[in-house]
Amino acid sequence: QQYIADLDKLQTYAEELRIDKIINPKSHEAIFSNLDNLVDFQRRFLMQMEQKFTKAVMNDLKESYQAGIAELF
Repeated sequence: QQYIADLDKLQTYAEELRIDKIINPKSHEAIFSNLDNLVDFQRRFLMQMEQKFTKAVMNDLKESYQAGIAELF
């Protein structure tokens, strides 16, 4: 999550550089050409990892619950 937040800051920085024309457009493109794709990929990757983690935790809880019920009988 922090990595994505840092990438967001980098996107803001890149946009400011572009707007203020601090570096020429060709250099800007060379430096930041794939930043948007990288941020998009990382966001989707994080969402998938969080979903898989949540699913794994829920499965563990379900198994623990079922084992606890089985112990009662």
